[in-house]
Amino acid sequence: RMPAELVSCGDPAVEIGGEFELHCAREFRDNLPPGFVIATNVHIPRPGGEFYEYDVIVSAPGLCDVLELKCITPDVMVFEDIITSPQTGFSIDRVFSKVDHKAKVLSSRRQKPPFPSGPLHRAIRVRSQVVVPSETKITFSIPDHSRNPIVTLAESITRYRSYATGVAQFRDATAAREISNAWKSFRDDSTRAQRKTSKYLGRFVIRRQ
Repeated sequence: RMPAELVSCGDPAVEIGGEFELHCAREFRDNLPPGFVIATNVHIPRPGGEFYEYDVIVSAPGLCDVLELKCITPDVMVFEDIITSPQTGFSIDRVFSKVDHKAKVLSSRRQKPPFPSGPLHRAIRVRSQVVVPSETKITFSIPDHSRNPIVTLAESITRYRSYATGVAQFRDATAAREISNAWKSFRDDSTRAQRKTSKYLGRFVIRRQ
């Protein structure tokens, strides 16, 4: 069976966060069918010379999701815009609003080349999701907060496999090829942008000499 396509646009973070990113990328690649493109370590400019860093962007015909990977174990408590681990005391503030804003930035970036401009592609709403390890126990502080987009890696894979079998749009081979070509072109352009120039050091703007 052919796996999903993995397009690496940069290097993962260091230490345990980076190890989790690599693990997730391999799991998505090996467990999702052809038609999915898994773009990892994507950098997209923001106004003022800054960049947003994206752990994983999952694309397929009719779908584009920004995934923020958080290696939190063995448990996570979910509040309105904060996630914490009761066992370790570790917490992350504004987690959902940040990844939601990343989705908005990506949505506008997808309106420009090399991304395809056909009506099917333009109609996609870029969604966002936080992904934690498969073994992590997720608890919502208020039941209504379960609408917050946080899932385990295993749940995320199950959802995408269900999408592949349940949505006719997914079988659009032309759209899948356009998405694949766009992300490979984006990766190649990003690689060229990493070189050192008088105005940039890698992807960072040199503000003064």
